[in-house]
Amino acid sequence: MIGKVHMNRTLVVISSVVALALLGTSAFYKNDDVSPAAIQEIPSPQIAARAPQNPVTVLAERPIVAGPGEHYDQSRRLLTSFNRAQSYRAFLFEAIKHPEQGGYMYAYEAFGACGVNSSQVEPVRQPVGINATARQREAADLYKARCDITAADRAAATLQLTAVRGPDMQSDPLMQISFAYLKAKSPAEKKEVMAAALRSNDPLLIRTVVPQQVSGDGVEPGSVRLLGTDYRGKQGEELAGYAMDLTACQLGMDCSRNSIRALQLCADRGWCGDSVEEALRSGLDKPEGVNMHEVEQLTKAIVEAIKKKDASALVR
Repeated sequence: MIGKVHMNRTLVVISSVVALALLGTSAFYKNDDVSPAAIQEIPSPQIAARAPQNPVTVLAERPIVAGPGEHYDQSRRLLTSFNRAQSYRAFLFEAIKHPEQGGYMYAYEAFGACGVNSSQVEPVRQPVGINATARQREAADLYKARCDITAADRAAATLQLTAVRGPDMQSDPLMQISFAYLKAKSPAEKKEVMAAALRSNDPLLIRTVVPQQVSGDGVEPGSVRLLGTDYRGKQGEELAGYAMDLTACQLGMDCSRNSIRALQLCADRGWCGDSVEEALRSGLDKPEGVNMHEVEQLTKAIVEAIKKKDASALVR
């Protein structure tokens, strides 16, 4: 399985941020002064109808900077580089150099997109068996070429990330908001931080903070809350995860035929299409389990709340 596609990347990033917050009680995160009032505002680009369909190859040595005439905000530059990256190894180490653009959070996204966690790199394997199509094998080859992060790379990048302390971590505006959301206790504080995330319009940050993990006695692992509704168990996790995938697509994440998410779905599940949406529609056409209509309806509600900057709808 490529990167364990059944495990939604949203939860991978959430888990990374939670782990960093827990480490913050000791050596990793020592700045206890982060409050909703201290959060920096990030300029807000407009919500894109869809990501560019023909991403341009970015050479490994190309720095993450805006080109002449580009007017992206700080995290949007990094999103553009993530969408265009043909080597996530090169992207990972370049992103770490630019925390002021959200580099630390996007480094964790590169980990999650390529099936990398804090302790291992998932091996990239070709789909096998008589049911593996030529399209699946092609998708697996493309995925493997882009996800070129090795175990040694993981160790080196993790060492750099865990060496970051207090004020340095706060130089990443996306991580700053994520930590503030984790530390917020009252509904009012959570709404204030959520409002900051919505103003950023960054798809990765929004995909990280909008799904709220649900815990407690009798609650199945992976359960999340969206728009005040709990989505429990594997089916609930998948529904919420697919909806957040499509939400990220509408916020500017590349979801074209050769995007990393589309390649995952095609190679691992045989859900292939010219976009993530088409891939999901090809796979969620069965009467049992999650269906595409449910995913589309939930996506529509989430995107409407985001467009309206309605933090109250997302924190309840």
